[in-house]
Amino acid sequence: MGIRDWQKVIAVGVLLAFVGMGAAWAIEQATPQFQEQEGAPVVRKHKRFPWLPVILGVGAGVILVVLLTREKKQTLTVDLKVGTTGTPAATAKFKKGAAVSYDYTPKTGFRNIQVRLDGMVVPARGTVTMDSDHTLNVTASEQYTLTVNLGAGAIGSPAATASYGRDELVNYSYTSQPGLGRLQVKLDNIVVAASGTVTMSADHVLTVSITNSFPTYSDGVLTINGIRYELALIPPGEFQMGSNSPEASKYEQPVHTVLISKPFWLGRTEVTQELFQAVMGYNPSKFKTGGHYPVEHASWDEFQAFIQSLNQLLGGNAFRLPTEAEWEYACRAGTNGERYGAIDAIAWYANNSGGQTHPVKLKHPNAFGLYDMLGNVWEWTSDIWYDYSPEYQVDPIHTEMGTGYIYRGGGWETNTVRSTMRDRYHFMDSSLNTVVSIGFRLVRTYD
Repeated sequence: MGIRDWQKVIAVGVLLAFVGMGAAWAIEQATPQFQEQEGAPVVRKHKRFPWLPVILGVGAGVILVVLLTREKKQTLTVDLKVGTTGTPAATAKFKKGAAVSYDYTPKTGFRNIQVRLDGMVVPARGTVTMDSDHTLNVTASEQYTLTVNLGAGAIGSPAATASYGRDELVNYSYTSQPGLGRLQVKLDNIVVAASGTVTMSADHVLTVSITNSFPTYSDGVLTINGIRYELALIPPGEFQMGSNSPEASKYEQPVHTVLISKPFWLGRTEVTQELFQAVMGYNPSKFKTGGHYPVEHASWDEFQAFIQSLNQLLGGNAFRLPTEAEWEYACRAGTNGERYGAIDAIAWYANNSGGQTHPVKLKHPNAFGLYDMLGNVWEWTSDIWYDYSPEYQVDPIHTEMGTGYIYRGGGWETNTVRSTMRDRYHFMDSSLNTVVSIGFRLVRTYD
């Protein structure tokens, strides 16, 4: 029999004792009493039943029972520090013996959650048994690590890996030793200036090395490590954007007139795996066939990192992704139909791809000299998803709030390809980071 059971037995006994004592006293008071007076017995009785003492006695017994049988509670003290969130979030009392679940995570900008139960480190999620008072102390690290990879021939600071406070600004500056080549500095694998500042809102990596892989660009030709990437000069013009054909989806309507008012350079092919490797130092593609195959399977952020790195290496900000209007205008190349040629002659798609990508430039180009605008891989644009409107538009750009980035043209896995095909990946879709069928091509502002 447990402690609580014994307490109940004692309480019942006390209550019965009080009731019995009260009843006995009441009976005794109510029983006739005899008293002699001048030799004659006189019977004296109480005129009223003694309710007050009985009530007081029984009441005292009830109070004692309540005190003995009530459920005892223990206090769980919660100390939730800045940068942490979860439950329970505040100090509270729980029944003795209760199992209280807790679950804590760091807020955005913090990391390394640490939970202590009565001073001992415990998992961030678990259960506290309230067999006594307990204390949960929850903290999150406000320091981040700047990892420094300082290659041979490079000097500067910081020269070693170190930890810094959250949001702290860390200055860096590097140079190459004389006669050893050109310096390349990457922050989280993106090429940056040789001197600058890192905001420690997360862990970061600085990679400093001597390299000869600096690109050059001249009149539509980008060269890096002997790899050429050609761009075609697209003239300005007006076209009908969208489609009313039976093949078209509602998202390709209504058809509307768009003017591209300025010329621009557009890659003759999709960015290849060898070009991506030359700039970024790795190949993210699922189909790691290298060479002239289009790069794919990289996240949106990785494609942006490629462009940012390329611009940094060239010392400008000229390269970017095409807008959706620029892409369709260049794809059509003056045509008005669904495709700029016979589908099997111009594109790799489900019926002829064999379930994979193919080297660029194996199909016929369009009138602007652009290859694989349809098929092989879909291509990212810089626009965020929007619905078409019928108004006349000049150089439209759609970067306001939307649900996802737009990609165009169809790829090796689609049943068809068309100049007006458009789709998106929602910002919340985790598969945005692992899309095998989407690549991109470069645009350079005309100067």
